[in-house]
Amino acid sequence: HENLLKEIRRGGSQVAAYARKRKINDELLTKFKIGFALNEWQTLKEDKRFSGYKEEVLIEAGLRKKNDNGNVYDQFRNRLMFPVFDQLGNVLAFSGRTLDDEMQPKYLNSPETVLYRKNQVLYGLYQAMESVRRSRTMILVEGNVDLITMHRYGFTNTVAICGTAFTENHALLVKRNADRIILMLDGDSAGRKSALKTAEILISAGMNPSVVLLDKEYDPDTYLNEYGEDGMKKLLNEPLSLIGLILHDYDR
Repeated sequence: HENLLKEIRRGGSQVAAYARKRKINDELLTKFKIGFALNEWQTLKEDKRFSGYKEEVLIEAGLRKKNDNGNVYDQFRNRLMFPVFDQLGNVLAFSGRTLDDEMQPKYLNSPETVLYRKNQVLYGLYQAMESVRRSRTMILVEGNVDLITMHRYGFTNTVAICGTAFTENHALLVKRNADRIILMLDGDSAGRKSALKTAEILISAGMNPSVVLLDKEYDPDTYLNEYGEDGMKKLLNEPLSLIGLILHDYDR
């Protein structure tokens, strides 16, 4: 986070330009503690704040990595970093978005550890909790940037899946915190299949999910940037049930 703030103050950097392009303002950078992993191999080793940790611990935490030759290096490099918090505000893991589209994968996620179980965490739930408690409603999206854009437009009860499939444990986490959930996944065929499977899991957990269908060329981020808050409110006020989703795709 310190790195990113320095880059933005300096201006002209690739990561600052990317944050501006995605319209991630200072308030959101602070709210989600978004950061920047420098394009260096030994940043953590050279930072004295990490000097008290054995190399094996940093490797187990997914922050450092050892190759076949025994060389150890930083796992996250030249990436926009999204910390994953638990419900108490502790950082459990990271998701890093590459700034170089030639570098794959586009998103690099922390491995599971003794602290981090992907099927027990929803990205953004810590930041969304107050709004979820008030409304007793969650909106579920797929991507980190989709979630951040939803919060930017005032839909602060939005959470996201952390780079994994939706599971029964996720459903129980939703059920403990909300009475209603609206699924808003990408509008392509993969997003629709994911919405169908997620809805089935939620129904098995005793919830009655609703589904917002976006056209195939949209995700929540692109939709909001084109149609704004009013357009999104209209969609959220007219969601489909699981039966409605099945019939909609059958008609197509």
